Formats: sequence, C-alpha cells, structure tokens
Amino acid sequence: MGRMAHLIIGFFQKREIPWEKVPFVPRPGLVPDPVTAFGKHNKEQVKREKISILHPSERAKIRPKFLIEPPKPYVSARDLTRESVLRAVRKNEGPYANADCIDTVLPRLHKVAEQPDLPYKRRIIRNSDLTLPIY
Repeated sequence: MGRMAHLIIGFFQKREIPWEKVPFVPRPGLVPDPVTAFGKHNKEQVKREKISILHPSERAKIRPKFLIEPPKPYVSARDLTRESVLRAVRKNEGPYANADCIDTVLPRLHKVAEQPDLPYKRRIIRNSDLTLPIY
C-alpha cells in the first residue's frame, strides 16, 4: 500500500488553564444545606415509603382483566371510508337524503347522475324507489 498524504487544514495551540484563578466550588455533598435548581435540600423531608402492591388498599386499585373492555372488532379501511362518505352526504343534504349505498351516492356526488347537455337524461334508481320489478 502506498503512503497516504495528510493535509493539515489548521492547527491549534494548547493554552494552559490558570488553575489559581479558578474558584473553588466544593462538592454538593460537602455543603451542609445546598441550594440547587430544585430548591433547598431538606434532610428532614419525609421520604415516601414504598407500598407493596399486595397491600389491600393498593390491591383494590387494580382492575381485574374481566372488567377491562374487550377489543373492538376489526373494520377494514374500505368500510371506514364508506361510512365517512355516507356520513358526509347525510350531513350535507340533511333530512332529504335517501342514501342506500355508496354506489348510488358517489355518482350523484360526481355529477354523473344528471348532465343537462346530454341528449338523454340519466337517472339513478335506488332500491327503495323501486315499486315494480324492471324487465
């Protein structure tokens, strides 16, 4: 292997630290009443005693597994979208909406149902509108 050339971009000079000018700060453990960012440390402060979860008052806080609600059944993303679109249509049209299924709602939303320029008129027939069978 050949030698690798090193490129020196810059250099720095190590400065000596004047330790005699640095103030002496004792360790917090050596100070009798240290004041910290959290306030004064009070040695007489009562520490919370640890309570076992087997203690009757703690045991009463635990909910049994049979009281926890069961998981909800899986609903596909397609069904969720279908429900949200139908909800939006019902909200926009109010009480006059007769939305049977998404196949009749979406064309109406996209203005496919009625286009006045066509020589014929398109109509969407809902199942609920049918009184006689179509042959």
